[in-house]
Amino acid sequence: LGFKQPKFGCDMWYVTPSRLTLKTKREVAGLVVTSLPEKTPISELDKPLIEYLLCVRKFGRKATFENDIRELCKGGSVDLGRAKVLHCAVECGVCGKEDLRLLVSLGASVHGTDEFGNTPLHNTSHLLGQSEALQASAVRAAESLLALGADRRAVNIFGHKAIDSVLFQIREYDEINATFDFAQRIPWNGRDDSKHAYELVIVLLEEPERQALWEGV
Repeated sequence: LGFKQPKFGCDMWYVTPSRLTLKTKREVAGLVVTSLPEKTPISELDKPLIEYLLCVRKFGRKATFENDIRELCKGGSVDLGRAKVLHCAVECGVCGKEDLRLLVSLGASVHGTDEFGNTPLHNTSHLLGQSEALQASAVRAAESLLALGADRRAVNIFGHKAIDSVLFQIREYDEINATFDFAQRIPWNGRDDSKHAYELVIVLLEEPERQALWEGV
């Protein structure tokens, strides 16, 4: 039989007429089955810093942010790379270049990856569909990360760049809206909810692509 996983790491398999063929033992023996990696649990040593960042997401950035971060990292027990702190910070709305530079100076990396190969730049896509403030922070975070040397060409284990993750997220929300007809069922809130998503796409475009876009407008 011909069979295939729909996508990388998927638990489902499908058979199509075009792939309904006999397989030799050698072909079956060489079958590669992909699986998703398990998420690494947060170390107890890193939890206070992660919890602080989660509070930033919930209550906003405090004026004492820099001193608080330095205090939490004092003693060297916190590993910002191990904790994927830059990924967490981006998802929590920390977007200023100086704030992200601070985390980098303490051991975080703009090139660091999580279990899925996502860089902090990929994680900006996770903020789409969130509150207005978090969506706006995604755009600023992307600009800050790129200014700090992030690579917009880096790909995750699915072969997706950060801009691909953003485009997938946009398509997912468009499909949900179309399926449930939210535009008709929910009164307009007076803002353009797609604005920040497309601003993020423009930031993540490479310069020749951005130039071609402007020339085509």
